[in-house]
Amino acid sequence: MRTPAAALVRSDFLRAPVLWTARPDGYKEWHHFVVHRAGLRLLVNFSLMCETLPGRPPLLVPRVIVIAHEERWTGAVARFTEAPEVSADFATLTVGPNRMSLRPDGYRLVVELADRGISGELHLQPSGRP
Repeated sequence: MRTPAAALVRSDFLRAPVLWTARPDGYKEWHHFVVHRAGLRLLVNFSLMCETLPGRPPLLVPRVIVIAHEERWTGAVARFTEAPEVSADFATLTVGPNRMSLRPDGYRLVVELADRGISGELHLQPSGRP
């Protein structure tokens, strides 16, 4: 049986280990997750980008961005200096204490931006509706 989650597992993965190594200049990859429901608007973004500075080798810079609105807008952009970790199957990205995983039943996000008062865990499953 083909499910929306199965389609994700077959088609989505982190491209960073392949593309970053081959073409670092101008490299960017991001995964956006947007949740809309009554009284809540949430965007979570995991991004990797190449930073090039004169006289230094290219650096892969991971960021986690969260923007939310419940009763008011809040958010943060966190840039990390430590290298991101990518699982051998390219399905999990770990950035500091934050993690994005593609699982057989959808995505699991763990966001820990404690110094900015933002933390949480989401499990996002595709609905099968367009």
